[in-house]
Amino acid sequence: DDGQIIALGSSEYVGSDDDQTNFARNNAPVTAVVVGGTDQYQGVSGVVITTKLADGTYEHNFQLQE
Repeated sequence: DDGQIIALGSSEYVGSDDDQTNFARNNAPVTAVVVGGTDQYQGVSGVVITTKLADGTYEHNFQLQE
């Protein structure tokens, strides 16, 4: 409701089985650059770090600066 954050970077989401050869095969966190946003987030910068959790979901940790 407060706007959207825009980040740029390559995803390296881990595939769930060997048939998904286009995905990375490790669980290393991935960092993307936050380049701006809309509404409340207009002009924001920083990074977002995406980590795969043990249950197979992903957590996104935003480190923002105005």
